[in-house]
Amino acid sequence: MYVVFGVTSGMSSMPFEGRYKEPGDVRDVHVSDAPRINHVLHSFVITGNRDDLVVWSFDIPGYETHIYSAIKERATLMLCPRIDNSTYLLPDASLIDELNSMLHSDARVAVYFVKPLDRSFVSSTLKATVNTARALINQWVVNLFRSRGLATTRLMDLLGSASEGLIRSANLWSGKGFAKEVSDVHSMIDYIKSSIELKRSRSSRTGRT
Repeated sequence: MYVVFGVTSGMSSMPFEGRYKEPGDVRDVHVSDAPRINHVLHSFVITGNRDDLVVWSFDIPGYETHIYSAIKERATLMLCPRIDNSTYLLPDASLIDELNSMLHSDARVAVYFVKPLDRSFVSSTLKATVNTARALINQWVVNLFRSRGLATTRLMDLLGSASEGLIRSANLWSGKGFAKEVSDVHSMIDYIKSSIELKRSRSSRTGRT
């Protein structure tokens, strides 16, 4: 069996699954007995093996944009490529609970353990995610050097937490054979550390945080 995802908005589940979705089903992923691959759809083989990659998708009642934005940011810093508005590719099952914890109890979640049919798709989306994470880190560093007081403490905490998450996820991706795609993460970690040290040094000279 295959999990099919991508730009599925407005598409009926009937061509994919031979049935219509139930109210409790997650909308943006479909399980099919045949792969569907084109310029907007991607298919992964469902293995059921927790050691493989993970497709994680969710639905939430209503349209709470702040939840989508918060998950997008967290997933980016976990190096989990965003496939569509509510579907992400995770390197390891150990990251599932962290994303689940951001959802309300009435959210619907679908999880599939998978292998890619097209490795280049994983490679390109992972590289793009690393670049997005770098842009986010760069902006936080700019904000850090402009900050004072409690804002400085908050940004240092954010950057420190991001550093831990980035290196953890980079190691997980490396273990799955994507070391080249995440190789820039180590320079990002060095940049975070040196920026925090520089900010502390400047703050100590001026007598403020």
